[in-house]
Amino acid sequence: MMKNIKTPLDVSNIEGIDKECIELCNAINKLDGLYTTESCCGHGRTPYHIFFNIQSINNLLPILHCIEYWVCGLREWRVLALTDSAVKKVFFLLEGPIGNQSYLDSKILAKYLNAHYQ
Repeated sequence: MMKNIKTPLDVSNIEGIDKECIELCNAINKLDGLYTTESCCGHGRTPYHIFFNIQSINNLLPILHCIEYWVCGLREWRVLALTDSAVKKVFFLLEGPIGNQSYLDSKILAKYLNAHYQ
């Protein structure tokens, strides 16, 4: 288990971050035991991505809960567990659809996380 994760609460002033990712990254970073490491809105060509790390598997519950269709009414969102075999570390990817729908969806997810898990 990772220890002493320092969570940045606001990514708004990070140079180069896609504006479409700021609100959801900030909402994720406010959750206990999660912090974002990288993001890309996809620019209408590839899926929306936010990479993040966790302290404990239970820290995933808020994100997994809000991407369920019956909770926020969104489709095509998923969380993937990935590994970098060179360092043998697991990290996670929140992936959404391609294009404008993902930008709208990300605002819904951020609003839900902020309202129910902060």
